[in-house]
Amino acid sequence: MGAELLVGGLAQVLTSWLSGELALSETEIVEQCTDIFVGVATAP
Repeated sequence: MGAELLVGGLAQVLTSWLSGELALSETEIVEQCTDIFVGVATAP
């Protein structure tokens, strides 16, 4: 279930970013999404 939530959330973030709803750079999007995925992957 966690994987589905992350993938769906990533799709929503990218959709919002592409439509201009998120005022973040490409680098900021990548860094923040990477931090979230790594955090979930390394959680106990």
